[in-house]
Amino acid sequence: MRASVTGIYGAYFLVRLEEGPREPILAKPRGKLRIRGNQVRGEHMLAIGDRIEVQLLDEEKESGKDEEFGAYILEALPRENSFRRASPVRTQILGANLDCIVFVTSIDDPPFNEGLLGRIQVEATLSHIPLAVVLNKTDLKEKNPEKKEEYAIIEQKLEYFKQFGVVIFYESLHHGLSASLQSFFTQGRYLTCGESGVGKSTLLNSFAGNALQVVGETGQTGMGRHTTTNPVLYEFPGGVEIIDIPGIREFGMVHREPASLSGGFADFAPYSCRFDNCLHINEPDCGVKDAVTQGIIPEARYRFYEQLVTSCSERYKPRRGDYRREPSSGSG
Repeated sequence: MRASVTGIYGAYFLVRLEEGPREPILAKPRGKLRIRGNQVRGEHMLAIGDRIEVQLLDEEKESGKDEEFGAYILEALPRENSFRRASPVRTQILGANLDCIVFVTSIDDPPFNEGLLGRIQVEATLSHIPLAVVLNKTDLKEKNPEKKEEYAIIEQKLEYFKQFGVVIFYESLHHGLSASLQSFFTQGRYLTCGESGVGKSTLLNSFAGNALQVVGETGQTGMGRHTTTNPVLYEFPGGVEIIDIPGIREFGMVHREPASLSGGFADFAPYSCRFDNCLHINEPDCGVKDAVTQGIIPEARYRFYEQLVTSCSERYKPRRGDYRREPSSGSG
């Protein structure tokens, strides 16, 4: 019987049958779970959104058994795609079989995290998953007129991503979703991600029309409260599914080879280099570096690429952002 993973709780999984009752069932792998296809070493064997084969248990269990689960997981089916992050010691799949990544960030409080956005965009592109960005708390532009120029630079940076298919929404989510964002969630599976405190839970609650998540206020740290403690897949009318994951503070990409990273930069694609395997770092006659010199590709965007290549080469664990904010950095 086919099902999908909707929650992970240690060694147990919540699963929803593709046919029959829609209420999730607690399940556990049986024996040595078979995974179809290649798996990355160190990652969890199953992820939210995985399609699986399950065997339901009989209502009458064997005497002496006190398990609360209702099904065995027999096999994991191949993934259409997956969205993951990795440190030197662990790879984590945040969601599988996705139709879109929705990255929620804020114009301020907590501050806009350009490095995290860049990593999310590159990983989404390399994973062949469309990306949408929700810039929340835009009402702060009226409350903080002294930051008008800083906020304008942030919006300019976001507009740059539109050229390679990233959808941008400017929102004040505590007032509810805009009509365009509400209508964006059509049939399909979406993964919402972002730092704690940017408004992910507010977005989910507004879309659902009820308090699925407890929303906390940001404290003096500006980092907000973790209102999601475990990743969960929610199902809504009309065939919409939303995977909500805990706030992201780190997004390592050491599972990516440095030579593959330029494939995540669609703005690099139009430019030809002398060498087919050009890394766009020290090679001569590099079309990407020429485009940077000519001001076509923003210098900040190229610096981010250099730092990402270095981080994946050194296999280090990145922290909050990859590059410091500079008032004159322009778009990128």
